[in-house]
Amino acid sequence: MKISTDKTTHIRRAISLLLFLVISARGEIKNFTFQGTIELVDDQAFVLDGSITNGAAFEGFYIFDSAVANSNSDSTVGDYRFTNSAFGLVVKVGTYVFRTNPRHVDFLIEVVNRPGQDNYLLRSYNNVCSQPVMIDHIAWQLDDSSGTALADDLLPLAPPVLSAYQSIFGLTLDGGCNSFFIRGRVTAISEAPAVIPARPAR
Repeated sequence: MKISTDKTTHIRRAISLLLFLVISARGEIKNFTFQGTIELVDDQAFVLDGSITNGAAFEGFYIFDSAVANSNSDSTVGDYRFTNSAFGLVVKVGTYVFRTNPRHVDFLIEVVNRPGQDNYLLRSYNNVCSQPVMIDHIAWQLDDSSGTALADDLLPLAPPVLSAYQSIFGLTLDGGCNSFFIRGRVTAISEAPAVIPARPAR
């Protein structure tokens, strides 16, 4: 007996909602939304459609669970990794939506708190795009050479204070295999109600 595509989609959403509620019972789900401006577009392989340009606005969000454990034994580094489909990173720019692949989530929030070196990093290793374009790595990195932005290596439960950091590397979208590279600067970030990221259309 065949199940319709609509019914399959409803079942998947119900499962995602159930997982979301179970996770919510353990910890607090956080959703941080951000906006920024593109500073560099290098479309080496001419795979993009021209809608992403220097100065273009972008927006996005990332979702995580406050109860996740630190997997790094270094007392100055916190590695908070997520593999559940309820979590990940989404970036919307031009006509594209780049996001953590909900079928193969590998999303990391890392904080480094050392004398003279504080860092806040997001890394999404398995990703998909709303258009037929390959996307390899999505990352966002903030750096503080004074070592005063963070008090410890615990997972921050509030959005990072942008004025406390430098945006040396910024937010980057790497197509891989020398296809394209995009860098942007996040200019605003705030907390929003938690949502379940929609699965990209297939």
